[in-house]
Amino acid sequence: MFPTRDMTDAATLFYDLERIRGWILEELPCLEDRLRHGGTDPYLTLDLSEGRRLVIGSMSTGLFSRWVVVAPGEPEPTVHEIGGKGDYARILREVLGDADAEPAAGLLEGALEAGRPGPRGAAARRHAQHSTASPMT
Repeated sequence: MFPTRDMTDAATLFYDLERIRGWILEELPCLEDRLRHGGTDPYLTLDLSEGRRLVIGSMSTGLFSRWVVVAPGEPEPTVHEIGGKGDYARILREVLGDADAEPAAGLLEGALEAGRPGPRGAAARRHAQHSTASPMT
């Protein structure tokens, strides 16, 4: 029996989200415990202060799909379109670096200064293999 289209689409989405998570953790390893991809959730989440959440996912409009980062904002959330893999970490740094958006921003700074290592072993090889070709770049 061959997998159905829904099965292959779900597997592709899961793989893409894991690859995005890897790209972010290469630059911001201090977020490893906070950047989550729930089992059946079609997106990544990063919990912020006061019950707010940053969401990374694929947005479809008509025939087109694009990857976006949605950050909480006042009065409306901000949708950031992704132009390349480096945009994910850059946007997260902007959101976490804003003292109004995240009181615990010092956590990010401290972890970056401490030089916490990124992925090792098989995870590092997997990230290196898949970091050059992507539907999101």
